[in-house]
Amino acid sequence: MTRAEGARRRSAIAVLCVVVTLGLPTTTSAEVKEVQIARGFAIPHLPIMIMEHDKLLEKHALAAGLGEIRVVYSTIGGGSVMNDSLISGALSFGVGGPPPMLTLWDKTRSAIQVKGVCAEATMPLLLNTRNPNLKTVKDLTEKDKIAVGAVKVSIQARGIR
Repeated sequence: MTRAEGARRRSAIAVLCVVVTLGLPTTTSAEVKEVQIARGFAIPHLPIMIMEHDKLLEKHALAAGLGEIRVVYSTIGGGSVMNDSLISGALSFGVGGPPPMLTLWDKTRSAIQVKGVCAEATMPLLLNTRNPNLKTVKDLTEKDKIAVGAVKVSIQARGIR
């Protein structure tokens, strides 16, 4: 399977997850005619960019008998802003990494019960170094300095802990 085929397959799976979720009956909300989806800037969000460009969610919702829906896409720079938007009801779906999702789930599990729908992408976590003595994370010592996306909450920081 080529990378392009893999990206298309992941996009189709993401669309399917969203469509299935939209089609689930709920006891607290009316029929959904508008969906707000936010994503980040990086390449792992390519499946959502493809969904937006090809209007896949609209096409699949129509094919599933859900009628016409309006999809509003936005780009948000961080997980905390996305979490706040989900909690306030300004977003239907926030597309981000595991750390913000875990934080959001933990804060809302007894109230509004935000849930993860599906994985957007899988990517390896790599340790890049100039130090030839570092072969694995276990080789890190208190003398080593590392850079991560966000202190304590990025997937890299959580993985090292």
